[in-house]
Amino acid sequence: MQDFLGKNNITAVPHPPYSPDLALCDLFLFPRMKINLNGQKFQTPEEIQMESQVALNTLMKKDF
Repeated sequence: MQDFLGKNNITAVPHPPYSPDLALCDLFLFPRMKINLNGQKFQTPEEIQMESQVALNTLMKKDF
């Protein structure tokens, strides 16, 4: 690949290691979790954490 880019005078731009564009969670996991959590209201960070874990566990059971 680098040979092709060099021969054709194309500059490669490296992706940052934690780019959201490369995070599979953004494409698969988070949108599905948002569907399960839609419309809920939380009073504490602990509530958010607990309900997020429930949503994640539900998704894991469905997909695997």
